[in-house]
Amino acid sequence: MTRARIRSRLGIPAGLALGLSLAITVPWSTAAAAPDLIIVGSSCIHGELTSCGCAKRDLGGFAHKATLIKQERAAGPVLLVDAGDFAPDRGFERHNKTAFIYELMARLDYDAVTPGEREMMDGLEPLREICAAHPELKMVSANVMDKSGNLIWPEYTIVERGGRKIGVTGITGNAFYKFNVMRKAQVSDDFTFQDPATALRRVVGELQGRVDLVVALLHQPEDEAKKLLTAVPGVDVAVLGHNSKYVFDAEHAGGALVLSPGTRGQYLSVLSLSFGPDGKILSSAAEGKPVTQDLAKDPVLEPLVTKWETAWKAREKAQDKGKKDEGTE
Repeated sequence: MTRARIRSRLGIPAGLALGLSLAITVPWSTAAAAPDLIIVGSSCIHGELTSCGCAKRDLGGFAHKATLIKQERAAGPVLLVDAGDFAPDRGFERHNKTAFIYELMARLDYDAVTPGEREMMDGLEPLREICAAHPELKMVSANVMDKSGNLIWPEYTIVERGGRKIGVTGITGNAFYKFNVMRKAQVSDDFTFQDPATALRRVVGELQGRVDLVVALLHQPEDEAKKLLTAVPGVDVAVLGHNSKYVFDAEHAGGALVLSPGTRGQYLSVLSLSFGPDGKILSSAAEGKPVTQDLAKDPVLEPLVTKWETAWKAREKAQDKGKKDEGTE
């Protein structure tokens, strides 16, 4: 966030800006105390384990991401969340790869995730199996239901971090799920969806008075998510999913700070917050940080990812060879 925007959030009159310009000249990390809370958000990893493989600028990878997350945790208390579509939507052993990515997220101590349509493609029971393997990572959804109209996951989780209680909830739009059903990409059509505004309004009402901050993981197109935040007040921070564009800074919608991490694990949205004596946000600074290949690979995660991916590729190669051999008989 620019110094002008920080002064604006602090309520400093514009006429005093020149007089204060020399006083606020260095980055937050050295000019002031450490942030009270850092929210780190990801979305739409799309099954990428080691990098996006981009020709122009190769970014991403869990081993690099782990190092960046550790750097943020060294700077202050971190809430780590994901807005869905971490799974691949096609490819060899899709379910196994989705389960492995969920395991990696659990190892990185993600606090909460909301499901995207990619995670749902194999049906309800396979996804329940993935979640059950790592109950420490909370899958939350205020509006995804089974065919009987029952919510599948908790509507929210409350995380205590930095001396504050944070309510984290999630909303998933149904348009792209319906598209998957129509194109027969959905293995099992097990899900229904409550109206997002109805669900979010209910959860925000339940959290009021119980938490200090409400964070919403919105797996929807950007325009729908921003309309939702305008229609339902009470959300403090939102992380956008479903192919959200990458935005360096935080945007605003309905009183919420909105983070857009982009896709394929190339960036992490990092929002640093400072609170006033009344518990309200006093200042904020947001940055979309690239997961560069220059970041050191985490020494624990890197061999784990390499071993899994090597075995996975070997199985895929063996399967392809088997199909080829069958075709020549």
